[in-house]
Amino acid sequence: MSEQTPTPKDTKPDPEATLPCKPSAAPLEVAGLGRLDQVLGEDAAELPDPDHRYRLTGELGRGGMGIVLAGRDGTFRRDVAIKVMLAAGAGPRQIARFLSEAQIQAQLDHPNICPVHELGLDAEGRPYFTMKLVRGESLGQVLRRVPDLDHVALTDRLRIFIKACDAVAFAHSRGVVHRDLKPGNIMVGAFGEVLVMDWGVARILDDDEVRDVETLRHDDGGQHSLEGEVLGTPAYMPPEQARGDAAEIGPHTDVYSLGAILYRILCGEAPYRGDTAAETIELARVGGWVPLVERMAGRPLPRELAAVVEKAMAMEPADRYASAAAMAEDVQAWLDGRTLVAATYSPLQWLALWTRRYRAAVVAALLVVVAVGASIGFSQWRAAAELRAAEDATLRSVAELNERRHAAEVAVAAVVDAGPSLREPNGELVSSAVDAWYDAHDALVAILEQLSEIGVSAKSGRVAQAVDVDGLSSLRQVLC
Repeated sequence: MSEQTPTPKDTKPDPEATLPCKPSAAPLEVAGLGRLDQVLGEDAAELPDPDHRYRLTGELGRGGMGIVLAGRDGTFRRDVAIKVMLAAGAGPRQIARFLSEAQIQAQLDHPNICPVHELGLDAEGRPYFTMKLVRGESLGQVLRRVPDLDHVALTDRLRIFIKACDAVAFAHSRGVVHRDLKPGNIMVGAFGEVLVMDWGVARILDDDEVRDVETLRHDDGGQHSLEGEVLGTPAYMPPEQARGDAAEIGPHTDVYSLGAILYRILCGEAPYRGDTAAETIELARVGGWVPLVERMAGRPLPRELAAVVEKAMAMEPADRYASAAAMAEDVQAWLDGRTLVAATYSPLQWLALWTRRYRAAVVAALLVVVAVGASIGFSQWRAAAELRAAEDATLRSVAELNERRHAAEVAVAAVVDAGPSLREPNGELVSSAVDAWYDAHDALVAILEQLSEIGVSAKSGRVAQAVDVDGLSSLRQVLC
């Protein structure tokens, strides 16, 4: 009944239909101006008729005790949702519960709780209250419409879930337990609004330290559930609520139901599914839900979120999250890539989580390492290229010196081979031949010294091999 859905196409509300309301005051007086209708003169015709303030435009949903209508507020000229109590079967207890719903919801002033505008009686004496008209769909409708769960869809739904947790945590801080949390009672607006609806079975806690909400039902002592009375939706109900154990109802009750909603978000099915309502209640009574790892066998399941569900839906209330806020923080930690209270980690899992959380920093560090490595590699390549170029130049010098060496050796050998032809008749050497031999000898020695210096300082095996340092040393000894 809480799902505010668009009017079906085949529903044709009477555009002239109105919700007659009992006049609550005389014509409005404005201090210093007098009656408003007299001040406005002819424009007073634009004022709304207090007897027919709301023009009905369609039906949004209905339940056993009430109906939710879409309407137009003539006073503020805005669209509203109007919840009206059905007369059939309405006794004092049911009327008190209806009024309590309006009063509790109105006092929970939070961005994720649907605001109440007015509480009153219509012309037939039926109680009604008006609230914000949410243009969108319930989380239950979202889950049915898009059953496939990729990472983007999961992230979006978890953000919706966190906002719902925030609303519930606020209600708990004011001493109110919802007791009927389910996907159908979480509205998702067209612009990202998330509103927790339907506070009809909400309970105000007895703890005076946290109780900050009062209702007629609380004042007259009739707000408590009867022992053994089961209120709520069995498919998302904790064991203590399914047993009708009113004394055990508290914030941990809503934490369990939030865990059941997360269960539905992850696997697409409610935790408890019996063929009848009685079977479903019995499953809830004993906590007989199938673990996610079994229900989602063969499908991807975030291990940490499964741990969140297990902690929130623990059989014993003391083993659950201490608050809805603590549960929301764990889910937010998963979105942020941080460690979760509900999960355990191996060193390798912790490292993977740390890497995911600081992905940008890790990528930046890797880029720095790659850049430094590339710089070092380039420097080494450049140094090797320069060394090779120097070796090539040295080898060219060695080749040139070897050519000159060969020419000098030929010149020396020619003088020696000439032998007797280079002597005078008296047996003395021709002076020009002696000079030629010394010139060739000195030139060869100088060349050998240059080659020897190159060979001694050579850092390359190619250069040392080309010079042949050992052979040069022996030759120098012979010449000198």
